[in-house]
Amino acid sequence: MVLGSLAIPYTLAFDCWVRSSEPTQPQYSTGALFGKGEGGVSGYALAIEQAIIMAHPELTAGLLKAGLEHDRRALRVIPEDFSWQFVADNQLKLAFRLPAGSYATGLLREIVDIRGD
Repeated sequence: MVLGSLAIPYTLAFDCWVRSSEPTQPQYSTGALFGKGEGGVSGYALAIEQAIIMAHPELTAGLLKAGLEHDRRALRVIPEDFSWQFVADNQLKLAFRLPAGSYATGLLREIVDIRGD
């Protein structure tokens, strides 16, 4: 698995932690992206993932038919070079970098409270 530009091997743990080969690097909890290939987990985490797969046979059959490969994604992403600035009373400028495979909309959903009232 690659998180940003860092290749990291999986550990076999309940919450699907992955750890980098560098002891100074943080650990990241991951989620499965179903497809062909090995899941990279065992034990309780594997049992949970298999139960979910078995509960949705039509969905998993469609994903396999579409040729998707199994992968994992970090469930927690830490933005780099984060900065913010109010450029007007009603305008906020944000700047940040995210690892490959991350979505800026997910980060914005967590930090910005947009209400219609």
